[in-house]
Amino acid sequence: MDRNSFYYLYVNTNSLAELALQLLAQQILAQPEPDTPPLTPEELNARVAASFEGIDLAALESVNFDFSRLPIAPEADPQAAVEALPPVELSAEAAAARESAIERYLSGAYAHEETLRPRMDQYYQQSDLPALEAALARLPAELPPLTRALSVQEMSGWLLAYENGNEALDEVVVQLRQLDMSAGERDSD
Repeated sequence: MDRNSFYYLYVNTNSLAELALQLLAQQILAQPEPDTPPLTPEELNARVAASFEGIDLAALESVNFDFSRLPIAPEADPQAAVEALPPVELSAEAAAARESAIERYLSGAYAHEETLRPRMDQYYQQSDLPALEAALARLPAELPPLTRALSVQEMSGWLLAYENGNEALDEVVVQLRQLDMSAGERDSD
C-alpha cells in the first residue's frame, strides 16, 4: 500500500465512523417523543457515559454531538434504545437529504489533504501495513476500494455496510482510528 492509498483509507474510514454517528444522532432525534419527561442534560450525559463504559473514545474527540435534546425516559437503557431503532426506510426526499449530507461531509474531508499529509506520513510509517492489507482483503469485494477518493454513491454503499455491521470493515476502522489514539497518548507523555 502506498502513502496515497493509505491517506484515502484513513480519510474514508474516519468519514464512515463520523458520518454513521451523525446519521444515528439524526435518526434518534427523528423518533417520536415518549410520554415520560426527558432527562436533564446531566442525567443524559451520565447515561451516555455509562453506555460507553470501558470504551476509549479518544479518537472521537473532534466530534461534538449535543445529546441533551434526545428524549430518553429515565428508566431507558440508552444502548437498548439505539438497538431498538427501526431500520432506516428513507423516502426519496430523505435519501436525497442523506446523500447531500454525505456530499457536504466528503467535500470537507477531502479538502484537508495538505493539512493531514504530515500526520498521514507519520501514521503510514507506524502502521502494520501487512495486517491492514490483510484486513482490507476481507472487505466486501462488490464495493469500491477504500484506498481512493469515493463518490457520494460509493460512500453511501460503504456507509450502509458499516451501519449494518461488517466485522472486517469494523476492524479496519478501529485499526485506523487507533492511530489517532496512539498519537494522543504520545503527545500527552
